[in-house]
Amino acid sequence: MQQLNIERDELAPRLRDVDILVAGGSHRLLSDETDRLRTGDTSAGPYPILKTDADGNPIAVVNTKANYTYVGRLVIDFDAEGILIPSSIDPSISGAYAADEEGVAATGGTPEPEIVEIIDTLHGVIATQDGNIFGNTTVFLRGDRSYVRTEETNLGNLTADADLAYAKTVDATTRIALKNGGGIRSNIGIINAASGSTDPNDFELLPPEANPEAGKVEGEVSQLDINNSLRFNNGITLITLTAEQLLQTLEHGVAGMAPGATPGQFPQVGGLKFSFDPELPAGDRVISLVVSGEGESDVVAENGELVGDPSRTFRATTLSYLADGGDSYPFPSFLNADPVLFDRVDLLGEPDSDGDGVFKPEEDLNKNGVRDEAIAEPFEGVADFAPFGTEQDSLAEYFHQVFPTADSAFNQADGDPSSDERIQNLAFREDTVIAQ
Repeated sequence: MQQLNIERDELAPRLRDVDILVAGGSHRLLSDETDRLRTGDTSAGPYPILKTDADGNPIAVVNTKANYTYVGRLVIDFDAEGILIPSSIDPSISGAYAADEEGVAATGGTPEPEIVEIIDTLHGVIATQDGNIFGNTTVFLRGDRSYVRTEETNLGNLTADADLAYAKTVDATTRIALKNGGGIRSNIGIINAASGSTDPNDFELLPPEANPEAGKVEGEVSQLDINNSLRFNNGITLITLTAEQLLQTLEHGVAGMAPGATPGQFPQVGGLKFSFDPELPAGDRVISLVVSGEGESDVVAENGELVGDPSRTFRATTLSYLADGGDSYPFPSFLNADPVLFDRVDLLGEPDSDGDGVFKPEEDLNKNGVRDEAIAEPFEGVADFAPFGTEQDSLAEYFHQVFPTADSAFNQADGDPSSDERIQNLAFREDTVIAQ
């Protein structure tokens, strides 16, 4: 379900003969007042959350944050009838334990030697990946779940722009990039206690830290950073959308917005701007929509209404996961309606004709029928850790081309929703999508 509010409020009250519900996928950190949280983390509720099931009996809901940053511990008693006894929960024992040395000590345990050996071995693998550098950033790149699934972020913009530039090397008519926030799995950068503070709410957002073992200096973006953030490494796909379909697609993208929700379908975009009102009914939330262009823009929606010829088309890049209908995106229905117009081209798995490991559109993709006039200069092909046509390769090549040095580093700090330009949430700001 990947939404704590659904598991807590909708599922738990409907269950029978279930005592403990281990939630998952929402990454929501449950904790109690005795738990020590990592810097920058906040609690989403008590550990456990106690609810009443369909038979009127207590049921405990537990959840911890992702990426092995915490271990949840629940110690609880049951009565002679097998019913959970909430009063038996001791907050000093049960709760969320930070997965670090202090957290291990708090459990009363000691590190397992075999696990320590595995970790030491993995350090070498990590150092190799972290030493494979592709570009630079002076700012923290926001990729954590509660942000990329609810608002525009600088990392969302960056990876969408990378995909758009990447797609244009294959089809220069491509104007739009759209991906799902749920496919971005982590920040690129670190959350650091401010000035040595022990207050988890007092922190700094910093660019990637130095790794002397790997020869990496602060601000450099490595293979490890890219792998970690885009760990699904979806394929990149070219599609064609009508104006009407583009509006429908973005309506779907913001349809899951609700208090406490972090819908994976929420879009991160390049080549367009749009505004939406989350208070309106799903399907009628997009107010303004403009497709950008070099010296030219196309108004697709204004005042919530489609503008111009609804059948005019835009070449776009998206992820193969979404093109297949992932996160319930409507692309399969568009393909079924008119496969020739939709013109799906999957870049992942396309041939490398001369076997040199570098995909060259002018030599390779043309053989599959892509228009000659659409071909642009390909990326240099410096990244070889991920296949051509994947989003990891796209971001690595984009960093190498656009932000290769400290002097040319990416420097757009992430802002709050009131400053977002590409995805304007009208609950936080005025609509400026269409220039007056």
